[in-house]
Amino acid sequence: MLWFFVLTRLFESDADLDCFFGAAAVMITVLALHGIYQYAIGVEIPAGWTTSTEVGVRTRVFSITTSCNIFGCLLVMFAPLVASFAYTSKRLWQKTLAWAAVGTVCLALLFTFCRGAWLAMMAAVVLFALLTDRRILAALGACVPVVTMVPSVANRIVYLFTPEFAHASAVGGRTLRWDFGMQLFRENLLTGFGLGRFGGAVAMQNQTQEELTYFYLDNYYLKVMAEEGLFGILIVGSDVLTNPSNVQLLTYESSTINIESSIAGQISTILESEKLKEYNIEDIDTILVAIKTNVSLKVKQLDATSGDTKESSSVLNIALAYIFGFLIYMFVFLYGNMVMQGVIEEKSNKVMEVMVSSVRPFELMMGKILGIASVAVTQFVIWVIFILLVGGGAVSLLGLSDVVASAGAGVDPAAIAAAAPIDLDSEMVAIIATLTDPAYLLRILG
Repeated sequence: MLWFFVLTRLFESDADLDCFFGAAAVMITVLALHGIYQYAIGVEIPAGWTTSTEVGVRTRVFSITTSCNIFGCLLVMFAPLVASFAYTSKRLWQKTLAWAAVGTVCLALLFTFCRGAWLAMMAAVVLFALLTDRRILAALGACVPVVTMVPSVANRIVYLFTPEFAHASAVGGRTLRWDFGMQLFRENLLTGFGLGRFGGAVAMQNQTQEELTYFYLDNYYLKVMAEEGLFGILIVGSDVLTNPSNVQLLTYESSTINIESSIAGQISTILESEKLKEYNIEDIDTILVAIKTNVSLKVKQLDATSGDTKESSSVLNIALAYIFGFLIYMFVFLYGNMVMQGVIEEKSNKVMEVMVSSVRPFELMMGKILGIASVAVTQFVIWVIFILLVGGGAVSLLGLSDVVASAGAGVDPAAIAAAAPIDLDSEMVAIIATLTDPAYLLRILG
């Protein structure tokens, strides 16, 4: 990441880019030649890099890096760059050197015996062929069977499907590391285990804190999941073009209007673009009106322990936040003013002088504050009881008792809204379910 920002500010012209790319191509070619040299002399490697069942793999090249897997990734990353020189060079000697460099990089990659790098290289070749020259696909199809007939390469691939590989992976290989990563992900599902605390080669080689667990996952995506956690899952139905309501956002915490609006807006834009392709662009105004799509995002809140889902309403959460914030402000303003008025009144009629002669000033002030606070709490309880009584009466008067019971039982809000005696939508049903949830009310009031 640092080099990206440095290099983008060093380039001032196309000549600078050509110079940098040329230097990178020369660098990777030299490293590839060094790797081929290592294979020719049979460079010594750690015993754990191969097994006794992999016949013919006498060494694995790594050049100046510390790992054959890292070297393989480096070769895969720069191979398309070298190939681009072979396609864009105008002079014959430049094109010949570029193709020779491509062959050198591919041969060094083969001698790394890194299966992941092989697969990545095949994917890169396929993508490069689709973008530039599809004749390369025929060459790839001819080369792969020939390469797999080499005994060392064949044994390296066949070893993946043996019981010995499964046992070794479960004891000290990728399976063990991935199981550990999934365990950390499940235990820290929401907030994650922490950035940079584990999961990378850098953390493994720089273990600065003894109380932390450092572990190499060998999987970047699982590393990110375990470190950062998971906020939510977006589910888009296959029939979303005809049914825009078939979109759900599953979250482990309350969502916000901004998040929901952003997601819905992006999906709407994509749907409108897809629908626009079905029209003959002649009457654009009519088409824009016809493709206008409003996505109804259904938000369900997940329980991280039980995995159950329940309806969630960000509108209700924001409304309650404003309401309770206003109530706190009113309580502080009204009853703080009452304390101030009481002190002023006692000082004006000289009652304070008599009372201070009997009790300490601290006890007098604490008694005044606690007494007024008790009055405030009593009034608050009376208001809550009044609201509950009025709300219960309104539910009975409107005939919504069955709606409340169904919402509390977890019935589908769409079905509840359809069977309600008055006009309700899913959002309103979710609000009713939340307001009548005792656990939610205790959490708010407690």
